[in-house]
This record gives sequence, structure tokens and C-alpha cells, in this order.
Amino acid sequence: MVGLPSQTCPRVRHIISGTFNTARLHLLAFDTLTKTLVLTRSIDAQGPHQFLALGVGSDSSDLTACSVLRRTVYATTWATPPSLSAWAVVGLDDQSGASIEAAHDVDLQWINTVPITATSSYVHVQPPPFLATTAPSFGRTPGTARFLYSAGGPTGELHRIDSNTGALVNGEVQELCFLEGGTEALKDADKGRKALRYGAHSIDVSTDNLVFVADLGRNAILTYLRDDVEGSLHLLCETKSPRSGDGPRHVVPSADGRWAFSVTEHTSSVDVFEIVDKRKGELQYRLSLDLLTPATPGSSKDASEEHLLFRWNTPTSGGKANAIEWAPRYGLEVSSVGSSSANFRGEDQDWMVLTDDANGGIFVLQWNGQDLVEVARTQLPGKGDPKLGEGAHEGASHAIWLT
Repeated sequence: MVGLPSQTCPRVRHIISGTFNTARLHLLAFDTLTKTLVLTRSIDAQGPHQFLALGVGSDSSDLTACSVLRRTVYATTWATPPSLSAWAVVGLDDQSGASIEAAHDVDLQWINTVPITATSSYVHVQPPPFLATTAPSFGRTPGTARFLYSAGGPTGELHRIDSNTGALVNGEVQELCFLEGGTEALKDADKGRKALRYGAHSIDVSTDNLVFVADLGRNAILTYLRDDVEGSLHLLCETKSPRSGDGPRHVVPSADGRWAFSVTEHTSSVDVFEIVDKRKGELQYRLSLDLLTPATPGSSKDASEEHLLFRWNTPTSGGKANAIEWAPRYGLEVSSVGSSSANFRGEDQDWMVLTDDANGGIFVLQWNGQDLVEVARTQLPGKGDPKLGEGAHEGASHAIWLT
């Protein structure tokens, strides 16, 4: 699934999770031998509803030939005024990966915060921190973090990342306006968290430097071309969803650069598009897959289950949402280093972390080649902020693997 350059897989893997209804970030440790998941530290951050992304830095642009020296976490928030923040991960060394006890030494330190125009729901780092066939790399070669892309509601941003500190350089390099009326319509547009329900919701970069933005309100995928040197984006085209009211929420490009998978908000489908012209960003709709079982109310009669391999039922509805993130593999062999994509082989074991807003649950699942198996779970200990009015339990929003 994914890969890190180190040849030694730590016994204890580190995770960070955001929350929907508090301002806290939580560090967790997962013991791969005892299958134990433990909350190790809670940090007061800058607001609720954090979506997270990891960036790394090193003394070489080739992360397959050196050790990572710096890890930085980038976070969104619903707090006002709208902003993005950068956090340094400290105490993460070989010792912290040896035991749960040592994992308690890992901490976060705030680096800086930058203002943005509208509340963001998604952040994406380029180059990515490690190789992956799915998020966060989608087949792209990793490297020292240089750019942070964000999207939410009417706008998106491109910020430079300081290669020495991981800080966000104040003042965006580029602001994107996703409104059909353009920048003129932005003056009166909702720029708060409610705009996330009917605006842009995600931004990801494919192996061929095509950038996909899922826009619920436009019921469409916006495709951009990315400049690999400057990081800037140029709009190529807009691809409408095959059904009215789908509401694309997230677009996942395949690692081979051929496909784009659109997860819809309102119809619970995965729409499959083929990238037929990479120069123009042209997408051709091919197929829809239903995320719901045929017996579930609201399931689509038009969606196909022909290609379904496995379906795992989450413990609850997820509240606002469930989110998943696959763990990096270790023991990596890489070819084609230096190109935008790479071929790789790694350890034969895949872990996934899943967050649950409904009860604050965080789960680790294992893919054994046939199905997903829950191996560990814990629950966030806090209560939701009464001022937010969004549930008694502290709701887990999005978790990512730090190792």
C-alpha cells in the first residue's frame, strides 16, 4: 500500500488525531505486537474540525537514501477567523518506537498560523511524506515538503513551506476561487464552515500533476494542471457528476494515473472516471459503485456491485463522518527515483486507522488480503465543547500516521 525509506519497522507506530467538537489534537501509540492502542498525549490546538496532513524534511531531496529529520503536521480548523496551522512533531526517534512507555515522550510544538479567506476542510502536502498507492502520495515520489494545498467552500490556497523549519510562509502563493461567478461572487459568498456543505471539499495531486478538487455545490470535479517547480495551478476543465445532486466530496486518483474515483456526499456512491486526456484533464465517466448494501435505505439501484471485494460495517454511523488513513510500510525498495512516480515493494502488512465522530472512537484495522479485521480500539476521553453544541462525546475527525 505505502512505504517509508527506513529498513527497520518500529514496533510502536505513532498516530495523531483531530477532533470535530473540541480544539484538541491527540497523539496515540499503536503496539503492532500486542495490538494495543493508547492515547499518549493531548494538545490544545486552535479550533475544532481538524483535517491533517504530514510533511517531512531531511538533508537530502532523496528520502530513500537518508533518514527523515523533521516531521510537521498541518491542520485546518473551523475557528474564526479562517486559518491553517503548522505543528512540529518532537521526540519521535528510534526509542519512541520501541515501547508504549517511550511513546509518551512524543509531543507537538506549535510553529505558526497563517490566515486564509474561507474556512478550509482539507490540506495536502507536496512532495508527499512517503510513497503510497493511495493517500497521501497516489504514486508520487516523496521528498522534502515544499507546498501546502488547501480547499474549502468557495476558495483554496497554495502556501510555500519553509524547508528548514516546516513553517507555512505567510501570504499564499496562489488563491483559487471555486465559485462559478468567479472572484466577483466571492465578495458576498459565505466564507464560514457552512460553506463546506455546498462548496469545495478536497484537493489532491495525481502522479501526472493533475489536481482534482471535489466541489459539492457545483456537483462537479474541477481539474487543474500543477506546475512542478512553482507549485501553481491552472484550471483545465470541469467534469459534472453523472447524476444531479451527487455532491462529489472527495476525488482519489489512482497511482497509475489512469483513473479518478469520486466519492459522493448525497448518493453514497463511488463514481469511476477514466483520465482519457492528461493534457486537457479530460475525464470520461465509466461506472458507479454503491457504498451501501442493497438492503440499505437510500442505496442506488443503478450502482454496480460487480467489482466489490469486501465491505466492512463501521461500528456507528460515524456521526459527521468516518475517516480512514492507511499506514506507511517499511522495508522499501524503490526504482525510478527522481521522477514524479515510483515503483516500490514493501512489508506485506497493511494497517488502517479509522476515526468515528459519533462516540470519539479510534480504531486500527488490518487488511489480510481478503477482508478488514479490527485489531485495536480506544475512545477519546474528553467531552465536546458545549458552545459548539455538537454532541457530548469528543468526536474524532481525522487521524494520520506519523510513523
